[in-house]
Amino acid sequence: MLIGDGKSELSSRPVHANIGYAPSAWVLLREADDAQKANKELFSGSSNSMTANQFRRLALSLPEVVESAHMGHPDFRAGGKIFATLGAPDERWGMLKLTLEQQRHYVEAEPKIFVPVKGGWGRRGATNVKLAAATRRTLWDAMTTAWRNVSPN
Repeated sequence: MLIGDGKSELSSRPVHANIGYAPSAWVLLREADDAQKANKELFSGSSNSMTANQFRRLALSLPEVVESAHMGHPDFRAGGKIFATLGAPDERWGMLKLTLEQQRHYVEAEPKIFVPVKGGWGRRGATNVKLAAATRRTLWDAMTTAWRNVSPN
């Protein structure tokens, strides 16, 4: 899939989702915006709570994301790096890999939705998401933040 005019702002090579070099951050953000528009049915009725399947669909709608597994739980990776998981500590929860500053922001803004993971992972930014309390819009914002943290530039 070619993006924009098919040229990267950093080179004259075509920008394509299935080629062997990393596109620029601008291209990835544009693809994320396109994914959001293409999946706008996920955002209708934004006051509804999230399900694990909706969490999965949101994660997979981001560019270059693949679903894998880690420690018996589904995970979502960009550039080979995990940015989100499902099912830990149980099926009612998701997890986003944020920075400590980002974690503080989300936990302070929405304490009924975002909770630091217990232990060392939480002290490094891993943040649980209570799916039943999360709205699609709130989760989309936090998930794209986590994705940008690991997305290849």
